[in-house]
Amino acid sequence: MIKRKKDQGFTLIELMIVIAVIGILAIVLVPKVGTIKTQAKGAGVDTNLRAVQGYVESKINTWNNQGATVTTVKDDIIAAYTSDPLANPYTSEAVTPVSGDLATGTPGNNALFILTDGAGSDFGTLNATNTQGTIVVTISPATPGVGTPITSIKLIPHGNDGLAIAGKTVTITP
Repeated sequence: MIKRKKDQGFTLIELMIVIAVIGILAIVLVPKVGTIKTQAKGAGVDTNLRAVQGYVESKINTWNNQGATVTTVKDDIIAAYTSDPLANPYTSEAVTPVSGDLATGTPGNNALFILTDGAGSDFGTLNATNTQGTIVVTISPATPGVGTPITSIKLIPHGNDGLAIAGKTVTITP
């Protein structure tokens, strides 16, 4: 008796069905990957915001009791994040925080930027380039001028578009 050799392998139809299923899965899942990445970067900004908020909330009463000025507070915040800088979620760079004024202030790739002004004005939002993922800190003194105690500190997170994220600004008062 002659034994028939059993066919091995897949038929063309089976291969086409597998390729079609893989194609459909790719069409459905690939756009979601981009959305998940964007959400993760947004969560990174939130994490940085909460870290800075926690630090400022733990120190603001001390600063207020000592009569700390805008310069003192700015220097303390920069010192706190110099040895262990926050990473900007959009650039993945951990850079030492910097400060600057409205005219020359450019956050660059920094995750933390302290906006200063000799007049001590309340700044609202920063209209500068390269603010993706940056937490802008504004420090408001009791009266305009660098040598007066502070009344509030604002933390303004910036999103993917470089603009302040609506509804996420945090104001901390003693």
